[in-house]
Amino acid sequence: MKKMTRLLSLVFTFFSITVQAKQLSFAAGMYSIEATSASKPVSVSSFGSYRFSYSQNIWENFSFSAGYNLILEKATGGDKSYGLSFGANYYIGPEAALIKSHLDNVSVSYTSSLLPYIGFEFHQRQFQSTKTSYAGFGIVAGVEKYWRQDFSLIAEFRMITLGGTNNGEANEKTLMTGIALSL
Repeated sequence: MKKMTRLLSLVFTFFSITVQAKQLSFAAGMYSIEATSASKPVSVSSFGSYRFSYSQNIWENFSFSAGYNLILEKATGGDKSYGLSFGANYYIGPEAALIKSHLDNVSVSYTSSLLPYIGFEFHQRQFQSTKTSYAGFGIVAGVEKYWRQDFSLIAEFRMITLGGTNNGEANEKTLMTGIALSL
């Protein structure tokens, strides 16, 4: 009876507990920015979008993230855009993290190998050339592929609408790939 109770406890734990995962991630990729201001409309696109972020699971299938974004128009010279972002992601599908359970000498772990997600974010941007700040909201759709227990690959697409001073508006789209390290 004692072994049966332990086995049932292990099975229950396996199907119901998500580890509160913490991750550091770095991604790089392409961007497209269309902006209007008092002067004239501008459209720029290239490789040169970078994002460093920290995320924490806050609830089953939900995570909160805080990040720093950098966009470089050219490798050397050119305009720069940088700023903070905060958001929440919802992982679509079964348990969205590494699940572990330990009882006596038995250890069970399971990792969903491909985790799609969608999210909503707040972004702040400072454009160096115009010395103008923008702020706004955006959506993200992505996928995370667990490679190892502490390492995964990420790919994501972001659409952000920003508003600034003097009726300035900017629409930013990024397509990025990168890595995420579990802490």
